[in-house]
Amino acid sequence: MFVIGAVPTGSSDPYGVRRAAIGLLNVLRSVPPLAGVRVGDGLRAAAERYAAQGVDVPAERLAEAASLIARRYEQQLTDEGHAHRLVQAVLVWADRPAHGDRTIAVLERHVGTEAFDALTAALQRVVRILPAAPDGAAAPPAGSLPSAPAELRLAEATEEVRRALDGREDDLAALIEASAPLVAAIDAFFEDVLVMDPDPAVRAARLALLDGVARLARPMLDWSAL
Repeated sequence: MFVIGAVPTGSSDPYGVRRAAIGLLNVLRSVPPLAGVRVGDGLRAAAERYAAQGVDVPAERLAEAASLIARRYEQQLTDEGHAHRLVQAVLVWADRPAHGDRTIAVLERHVGTEAFDALTAALQRVVRILPAAPDGAAAPPAGSLPSAPAELRLAEATEEVRRALDGREDDLAALIEASAPLVAAIDAFFEDVLVMDPDPAVRAARLALLDGVARLARPMLDWSAL
């Protein structure tokens, strides 16, 4: 439907494309063996089938289809009564809606707790000071090695969390459970060092440390929605 231009417009959806997207989501959300299936992988597989028959599927058509499915997922979560900000936070998982369901359940158990609120505040401090970069961009270049006590503490706490998440890099509950030393290290870091140091090498090293923290947490949620 997207390839031939027969896509929903406003309230008009004569070919039931939205209904098909809802059906797809219902299957992915309710059939446990399919929990790891990615919407994008399915769309690309469909495009390959068309390509084998001589029908080209432009990348922008795939992106439009994925966007429609993500919007349907957002609407489903909203209709189920989840808070708007939590829905926005888990839309990073629209490509894996079953995992999005698990993540919003974790959020609803932890939002408002001291540990989670402290983690959210700390991570937002980190993200706000990092330079904006497109998705998938490389980390800031490393400068000098960490040497100040607060730098070393943050590097060690980040590595400790990384080890705790080993193999569970999408597990929000595991991040929350392991977060206390990291939160304390982030707070001490901002208290004790000047991140934007005049020395370019020192500044680069400190931004690289903070980018390492952000890369641990950023894939799990849209933290800015919180």
